[in-house]
Parts: sequence; C-alpha cells; structure tokens
Amino acid sequence: MSAGRNLIAGLGGSAWTAIVNLGAVPFYLHYLGIESYALVGFYITLQALFVIVDMGLTPTVSREVAGCLAVGRVDESRSLLKTFEIFYWSVAVIIAVVAFTAAPPFISWWLSSAEIQPDVLKQAATIMVLIIALRCPLGLYQGALTGAERFGLASIINAAFATLTALLTISVLTYVSESITAFFSAQVFVAALYLMTLRLCAKRVIGQHEKRRANFDLSILMRASRFAAGMSAITATSVVFTQMDKLTVSRMLGLESFGYYALAVAVSGALYVLVTPVFNMVYPRMSALFAAKQFHDLEQYYAIATRFMASVILPVGITLAFYSTEVLMIWTGDPVVANNAGPIVRLLALGSTLHAIMYIPYSAQLAFGNTLIPLLTNLLLMSFSIPFLVLLVNEFGAIGAGCAWLGLQTAYLLLGSVVTHRYLLQLSWRDWFGKNVLIQMMVTGISVLVVGGFLQEYIDSNWLRVFSGSLFGAILIVFNVLLFKNTRQIIIGILRRNSTFIHQ
Repeated sequence: MSAGRNLIAGLGGSAWTAIVNLGAVPFYLHYLGIESYALVGFYITLQALFVIVDMGLTPTVSREVAGCLAVGRVDESRSLLKTFEIFYWSVAVIIAVVAFTAAPPFISWWLSSAEIQPDVLKQAATIMVLIIALRCPLGLYQGALTGAERFGLASIINAAFATLTALLTISVLTYVSESITAFFSAQVFVAALYLMTLRLCAKRVIGQHEKRRANFDLSILMRASRFAAGMSAITATSVVFTQMDKLTVSRMLGLESFGYYALAVAVSGALYVLVTPVFNMVYPRMSALFAAKQFHDLEQYYAIATRFMASVILPVGITLAFYSTEVLMIWTGDPVVANNAGPIVRLLALGSTLHAIMYIPYSAQLAFGNTLIPLLTNLLLMSFSIPFLVLLVNEFGAIGAGCAWLGLQTAYLLLGSVVTHRYLLQLSWRDWFGKNVLIQMMVTGISVLVVGGFLQEYIDSNWLRVFSGSLFGAILIVFNVLLFKNTRQIIIGILRRNSTFIHQ
C-alpha cells in the first residue's frame, strides 16, 4: 500500500474509531451515571499504565522491521517477530498474573465512591484487569505492522473492533443490565477476538517475504536489547508523564470529579485521531532513512513533517478549545456536564495540541536510536511537574489538573525539541520552531479568537456556532497548507505517490 493510501486509511480508520468511541459516551453516561463512567475512565488510565508491560518492544519491533526492510534484510523479519513474541509473552504472562491478584484490592482502596458498593467495585476491577491482559500484547503486533508501513491496515482493524465493542456494550447495557460489571463483561469477548485477528494479520504481513520457517533467534534480542531497554525506561516514565494527572484527580477528588475529568480527556483525546496516523507514517520512514544513512533527506523530511503536523493540528486543537462547552452541550445534551467539563476540555485540548507537535522530534529521537534524550527529558519534567500538579489539584480541583497538563506540555515541546536539535540534528532550532510552528500558532490563534468572538456575539445556537467554527478551522488548515511551499509539496507527493521522501 502506498504512503498516500496508508495515510488516508490511517486517518479514516482513526477518525472512525474516535467517532464511534465518542458517540458511545452519551449512552454510557445515560445508563451508568457519572460515577460509574468514571470507572471507565479509570480503566482507560489503568490500561495506559499497563503499557509498562510492553517493555519498549512496540517501538523496538517497529524500528527493527523498518530497518530490515529498508536495507533488504527481509529474511530476518519473520524470525524477528517470532523472537520478540516468545520473549514478550513469557514476561507478560507473569506480570499479568501478579496484576490480576493485586489490582482488585488496590482499586477498591484507591477510589472513593458514594454510589458504587465495594464488592461491585472489586468485581469491576477483576474484569478490568482481564480485558487489559488481553489487550497488552496488541502493541507488539501493531508495532510489526507499523514497521512494515502497513499502519493503514492496523488502523482499519482497530476501527472495526472499536465499532464492534461499542455496539455490543450498548446492546448489553440496553437489553441485559445497566451495571458497570455488565459494561466490562461485554468487552472481554471482543478483546480476545481483536488480539487473535491482529496477531494473524501481523504474521501474514511480516511473513510475506519469508519462505523459511521462523525461529527464535537470541542474537536478535541481543542486537536490539540496548534500544529496547532504553525504550522500556522511556515507556515507564512516559506513562507517569501522561497519566499522572488522571491518577492524581482520581485519588484526590473522588469518582464524581474524576468522571468529569475523564469525560474531558475523552473529548480532547479525539485530537490524536490526527496525530497517530501521521506519527505511524513519519517514524518508520525516519527509521528507514537513518538506516540507509540518508541524513540530509531525514532532516528535510523532519522539517516538512513538523510543518504538516502543525498545519493540521493547530486549527483543530485551538478550535476545539474555544468551543469546548458548546461541543459538550451538543454531545451530551446535559448543561451540568457541559459546564463542569467544558473548562477542563479547553485546557487539555491546548496541552494536547502542543504534545502532538512534539511527536515529530520524538520520532527523530527514536529513529536515531537515541533513548537517553527522551528518558532524561521525561525524568526532568516529572521531577518538577508532580509536586506542581498535586498543589494545583489540591487548590483548584480538576481545573488545576488541566492547568498542570497545559504547562507540562508547553515545557515538553520547548525542552524536548531544543535538546533534539542540539544533539541530533544540524537544523537551527529557531528557524525550525519559528517557520514551522510559531507562525502558524499565532495566525491560527488570533484568527480563531477574532472569528469565534464574532460568532458568540451574534449567534445563539450552539449547533451553528460549532458548525461555523469547524468550517473556519477547516479553512485555516487549507490556508496553512497553501501558505508554505514544502507543506504543499508533501501533500502533492502523497497524492501523486511519488514523493522523494516518502517513497524510497
């Protein structure tokens, strides 16, 4: 599949997944209530925490597969996946058993609820861990598909199973039981089927060049061990880096406040519909260029990818932040929910927009095989942000957590990109940031504020405000693309399937 089709399939699959997941939330709120929905949000947070079990193997497999295919070592691909699979499952099963025993009492101790009984909370926790255990290995096979530049296929599979999960869960809540245990029980079957399907697809894609039988090869593990160890440390710190706001709110404020925060996280998380397919295209391509020692092309591709990401994510993120309350009112139909979660969405959306731009420097760090820079960056930011987060949550509640998220991502973008340019790239950071990020940020921000203020002054309908604001955001994306020559070139290259940097 060409890069253009991959990107379109990836964007389409991710967009559909987000639409399905967001579209299901009002049903979940209706049947479960805000406190039980908070358990869904905590399950998502817990699932993110269990990424530590991945031990850095997802990006390692992606990088190794991309490197093998880029330099013609296609015979190694199937054995590589087999080797990582055996090692991964051996460790993951042990960790999953321990977590299955410890999670229920821990969750019932961690969360406080005025509505949910302790025994129900423990039952829900048990099923949560079972689902997470089934979903943990997904990253291994997704990494293999991404490394083979089949992220479009992975995205389509993800979209199909997201649809199945939502339909089955809503059906169970509607016709069987309106309980949180029924909610989680409905997803166990789909999680198992999803794992089997993704595993089969990954093995077929990776094995299409391999005629010999795949074998466990210890030398493959040894070769990738340094990068994998670094990625494991990065994964652990990244989990804390991205999930500490949810953990703090869930522990300090109780399930009701966390329910509103989890809802805001779900809305702002829709921005990653745009981010993930771009990252899945950029990271393996940078890895391939690095493996082929085409450093000049890599730096040019890096600059263009940054501009492309900023051109798309800034209008969407800033527009969502401006119309956050209106979007929630339309989405849930509940003014109490909209007023409580709207200001949080605004802060989280702005922070996630900055986080999205940082995905490009992070891709460069991994493509160079440098795990020390992201690890030290995470550790440094965490050492300052955790006390700051606790202080703000204690003082301002969930709004404080949103402020901490925005501040953290601002620091991450500035520090992370500066260090990347200082130690890995020859490009000037000031030129890169000014031309590819800052100009578009200023133009987009001022434009949305001016037009949005006019719409709020003269239009009363939430639907019409959001529609008009979304239309203007789409116009800004087109304007950003047309404004910069290199951004136009990458779009044209994708559509024509002959881009110098994408098709090597």
